Amino acid sequence: KNLTGQVVDKEGKGLAQAVIYLKDKRTLEVKTHISDERGNYRFSGLDPSTDYEVHAEFKGASSSKRSASSFDGRKEVYLVLEIGTPP
Repeated sequence: KNLTGQVVDKEGKGLAQAVIYLKDKRTLEVKTHISDERGNYRFSGLDPSTDYEVHAEFKGASSSKRSASSFDGRKEVYLVLEIGTPP
């Protein structure tokens, strides 16, 4: 299973160099990835029978947490993570 997506700001523009955190809800292991110049990210080779939680952080602000569920049968899951204005 692959999880791909984009980190965007409130206007929908991609954010480069955002840090994406992927947490395995069973083992609590966390993997990180840095978004590319368009804000895109990709985690591949994920266990399809595991639930994952994902969120992004950029310059002190973070997106809300999103889930990739084991009940979602798609091989490619696409999630957009929106980061608001930092406080």
